[in-house]
Amino acid sequence: MPVFEREWVSGGKTKTAWYWKFQINGVESYSRARNPDNPKQKARTKNEAKAFEARAIELAIRGEPIFKPRVKPWTFERFVEERYRPLAEENHRHYRHGAKWALKLLLPEFGDKLIADISPFEIEAFKQRQKKRKNERTDGTVKPKTVNNILDCLSSIFTLAIAEGLRTTNPCASVMRLEVGRFTKQVLSREDEQRLLEACRRQRRNSSNEWHEVEAAIVILVEGGLRPREFFAMQKSQVDIAGRRVEVISYKRGRRRTSAQPKTRIVPISDRALPYYKALLKLPGDKVYPRDSIRGAWKTLTEEVGLAGFWLRWLRDTAKHRWELAGFGPFEIALLMGHSSPHMTMSYSLLDHERARELMVETNVAKTLQITARRA
Repeated sequence: MPVFEREWVSGGKTKTAWYWKFQINGVESYSRARNPDNPKQKARTKNEAKAFEARAIELAIRGEPIFKPRVKPWTFERFVEERYRPLAEENHRHYRHGAKWALKLLLPEFGDKLIADISPFEIEAFKQRQKKRKNERTDGTVKPKTVNNILDCLSSIFTLAIAEGLRTTNPCASVMRLEVGRFTKQVLSREDEQRLLEACRRQRRNSSNEWHEVEAAIVILVEGGLRPREFFAMQKSQVDIAGRRVEVISYKRGRRRTSAQPKTRIVPISDRALPYYKALLKLPGDKVYPRDSIRGAWKTLTEEVGLAGFWLRWLRDTAKHRWELAGFGPFEIALLMGHSSPHMTMSYSLLDHERARELMVETNVAKTLQITARRA
């Protein structure tokens, strides 16, 4: 059937439109005559309707859809949900504490915007608002490092968009990160460690047995030089009590980020840490430590003994510092810490000035005695 014109009355007015009806290769179409390559363009004349019909028949003969499906725009939210989030969930080991948390702030801000149109100016404005945002947990403002982590997550989203061909540039590249205040790395002295453990025992007497587990975590971290996440995610199958060693699994990839495959190392279990390991292995469950962290307990202890602001992460530095003083070599320490090279171990080094001064004095005294002996 050729194209035909239809008439109808709407609102007291007569309206017309061109239609086609045909059946080709089992494909039947009875539709408004419009351009198959641009469905928004409707036929206004008979000749235009015939041209559109010819194009539709050509597509039907080739087995292609007459009207191209409407392409949904790539908004930021659509790209995150369809492309970025599945990859992040599969490949980011700490997705729940990283990308998932950052996306809760990014989606309300950029969700309905086209990912190809987001500009550095909009990201800069978002950064300034985040800098002033109140931290609900501490009642203060958000730390600059936290804002930088959010921007890093946003940057990785745009990097993936470039790989997918939806953008040609990364707008985060021209947005300066906030300056993070420098901190002085510290190590825990033997005296301060003893005060922490005594405070932990006092808490245990006044409340629950949970504080015995906190005490165990502190001693094991100091003795083994483990990263907190390595310990809190450790399975009981990694601990060999008979062999007095533990297999530590790390997902750290270093600055090159060449591989997300886990790396393992063997750390001996010291005499001091052994009874704590044995006590933890008696607890139910597959994990060595029953909880994911001791953040709240650690804050309580450090504030009680006057060490507020001392990071739990620094117990690893403490272990490394004590090994150095005990005479461990740089290669031994690199293997125990899980560093790819002794050069990385240098970043954990802290100079004990008092000990260095004593060694200088001893060296000078020994040299003086040698010179005196030769002259005699």
